[in-house]
This record gives sequence, C-alpha cells and structure tokens, in this order.
Amino acid sequence: MPCAANCLKCDINGPRNCDSTQCTLGFVQLTGTLNCTACFNSCPVCDPNNLNSCLDCGPFRYASSGSCLACPSGCQTCSSAVSCSACQLGFTLLGTACQSSLNYPCAMTGSNSQCIQCYLGYTLNNSNCVINLSCS
Repeated sequence: MPCAANCLKCDINGPRNCDSTQCTLGFVQLTGTLNCTACFNSCPVCDPNNLNSCLDCGPFRYASSGSCLACPSGCQTCSSAVSCSACQLGFTLLGTACQSSLNYPCAMTGSNSQCIQCYLGYTLNNSNCVINLSCS
C-alpha cells in the first residue's frame, strides 16, 4: 500500500498516512495530522502550525517575516537583502557582499584575493588556474 501523497516514508503510521517530518520538499505535516500539505508561496520548508510562515527558503533566497525573498546579485546564501554568507561561482565574498571576480579562469577568490576555485576545465596550482590537460 502506498504512503499518502507527497510523503517520503510511512513505516510507523501505515499506508495512506505519513510519518512525522517525512514530507517531500515544499510540503509539511500539519500538527495533529498524518498527511502532507503544501506550503504557501513556493516555500520549501514551512511551519507545521502556519503554512504561510516559511522557515527555510533554500539557496538564493532568505526568510523574512515568514516569506522568501531573493538574495542580492551573486549571492548563493544570505540572511538579508544586504548580508551574504556565500557567493555563486564567479563572485567573491568581500565582507557581507558578493562582487564579481573578473579574473577568468579563476571562479572564486578567498579573503586574501588569491584564487581558491577554478572554472571547469582548469586546475588550481599554487593559487593559479591552469588548463587541465589530464584525461580521465
């Protein structure tokens, strides 16, 4: 017998139900229920007592007053519209902002402005990106 819709596991509560915290992303088990209900506003993880209250927005977005808002440009994870904690490839974290790293083939630089990650096809060698000629 299948589990309830949008449920990952129902070993404890049985078929057509859902085990606690086993809903698929974007769904939540409301307090006191055995089914999974969709979170509002495309929220991946919402409060089981309030479908409007987003608890985790995933990459490129942050939670603010229960809603998900977009991170600043170049930012992969952030806590507000002005505070990045990790940048996308091609950007470097300077303080709490992501700035473009225009020194291709270097994809990411560290706090000391030295390259720490290269674009695909290049290998890091002493803080420099060199073309990867190895075959695998």
